[in-house]
Amino acid sequence: MLDGIKINGGLYGMPVGFSLYGLIGNEAMIEKSGVKIDASNWDWSELASIAKEISKKSKDNPAGLSLTTLLITGTDELMLGNLVKDQYAKFVDVESGKANFDSTPFIDLLKEVKHLVDEKVIDPDANGVIFQQTVINSPSTYVQLLKPNLSSTSGSEYKSKLYLKPNAKDQESGGFFRTFVTMGINEKSDVKEEAWDFVKFVISDEMREHSSGFPINKASYKWGVEKVLKKGKVGSGQPSWGPLKDAIYEITQQDIDELEKFLTTAKYSVPIEESKVIEILMEESRAYFSGQKTPEAVAKLIQNRVTTVINE
Repeated sequence: MLDGIKINGGLYGMPVGFSLYGLIGNEAMIEKSGVKIDASNWDWSELASIAKEISKKSKDNPAGLSLTTLLITGTDELMLGNLVKDQYAKFVDVESGKANFDSTPFIDLLKEVKHLVDEKVIDPDANGVIFQQTVINSPSTYVQLLKPNLSSTSGSEYKSKLYLKPNAKDQESGGFFRTFVTMGINEKSDVKEEAWDFVKFVISDEMREHSSGFPINKASYKWGVEKVLKKGKVGSGQPSWGPLKDAIYEITQQDIDELEKFLTTAKYSVPIEESKVIEILMEESRAYFSGQKTPEAVAKLIQNRVTTVINE
């Protein structure tokens, strides 16, 4: 995971913890459709094709029912922003002040997002949910997210499964994560050794009860796992009202083993905060998605605006 936040081979910040991004699949619907999924190395186009196939073959869809499927909530430009954040360094080199939006990879990305919209993969008006994006911060939230959500489904057949979030085309397979509380040491500091001692203390076993997300310290993570397994139960995490208010879920070693398969894939860091660059590409891409401009024209406009911003 630390390799995923290096810049030109150097580590400039130490995170206290991190969270994982993934997709939760409606496994009951997927199994009924008979469609087999290999999510170990898939991209968004492959996911779109799989979603269409599941939608057509799902036994939950009576004849005549619309086959549109909601995969990602939000607009097409929001989806574009998320995909660029997933591979930000590919399009923006902050250190050199160079952008790479007037390139074939970005133009292809624009076209890919439009394809997802045209194929109703991104569709706020869809009637069913096959996959939805999620963020997992701990073993407890992993179990909570995969258990029945009585507010969105009925019956006892609900079953879900965590899948890796798709990678972009030509991007090596790997999971996505975001860091919490990343600390650095000022190059001009007169107390570098003391500062480093403080960083080590914050991520040490002594602070294991105060970490945010999955702790970067493996010993602290193991301690947290042992603690939750000893208890054996996890609350729903829902407010004190509604269908899940008193729900209690069992957590087992099998749950931990499945979760750790995803923890070990964490490779691509996703920035938390929205940047001016993301705002620009979301603004300008609307002209392409609405059919007013070509993807090449929009890419050139984004390139010019972003270059100005990162060199200010």
